[in-house]
Amino acid sequence: MRTATVCLVVFAAACSDDSASSPVAPTNPMAPTTSGFTLSGTVRDSRPNGPALAGATVRLDTGQSTASSSDGRYRFQNVSGAVTVTASGPHHVAASETATMDQDRTVDFALAHTGIPPFEGTVFISPRLIDSSDSTSLMNVTYAGQGMREVFDRRVDRWIKVDAYLFDVRYGWGAVEFQVNPEFGSVDAARAEVDTYAPALGRLPAFLMTNAREVEINDGVELFGGNPNGSFLIHTGQGQRYIDDGFLEEILFHEAAHVSLDARHANAPGWTTAQTADGVFVSTYARDNPGREDVAESILPYFAVRRRSARLGDADRTAILAAIPNRLEYFDRQGFAN
Repeated sequence: MRTATVCLVVFAAACSDDSASSPVAPTNPMAPTTSGFTLSGTVRDSRPNGPALAGATVRLDTGQSTASSSDGRYRFQNVSGAVTVTASGPHHVAASETATMDQDRTVDFALAHTGIPPFEGTVFISPRLIDSSDSTSLMNVTYAGQGMREVFDRRVDRWIKVDAYLFDVRYGWGAVEFQVNPEFGSVDAARAEVDTYAPALGRLPAFLMTNAREVEINDGVELFGGNPNGSFLIHTGQGQRYIDDGFLEEILFHEAAHVSLDARHANAPGWTTAQTADGVFVSTYARDNPGREDVAESILPYFAVRRRSARLGDADRTAILAAIPNRLEYFDRQGFAN
């Protein structure tokens, strides 16, 4: 009898012409079976305002592993028995928990940051954060003659007085006087230097230029500078190196923070509270010079994750978010993301 039933089903399937009179074989699907339960959870940074950790590695002692999603979530299915689950990340200390999988369970992790700054210096994270393809707020340049100005020259490491070539440079946010050392020899040569650096300065966000007053341009291979007195310092030999490597705007961004942000923010209670809550610096340069460099080192990474995220590599984005979440939140409160 059993054999006949099987043959009938096979015959009906083979001979069916989908007509209304064709017999339909009965079905009796088996319910799916599982060999265990679901283990899921989230992986976060343990500090106040600590972010969910995307891309954290979560591993079971059975050999299974997965990476957390963008919101820090992970999930394993068909897990049974006693298991040890370990979460780790490139900037965080690994932690483990045990779970008895006799039902669906949730295991969340709050990982401690290693405390190691992810970068040596943030101006060199990426040359793509700001580049010549970005618009500039530069409006016009007018030569204003020569005049005596006091400028800083790193070649002699002191302020000097020069009969500078002066240019009135106007931007959408205001005006800056460019003061070019007469060593360049002519108005045309001085104007060429202004035409090199003025558009780049105009690519910076307006909140960095609120205190900008003057730009001093000297020859020589010396580091740039930014001063809360409102002045930028450029040495064109070093400038050409920055241009060749693609980091001119990023360097100016850093110096602009010294010009316009340090005086207001470096010692502000909200900033020092954020520093303490983070307990980590975004770069070794900031760590070694916390009072002088932390704001300038942190503001470009902030700009990168808030306004240039698509130009930032995943690993760098994760490193920034993990290192300074409270400083990022402080900058948000200042309206710098807008």
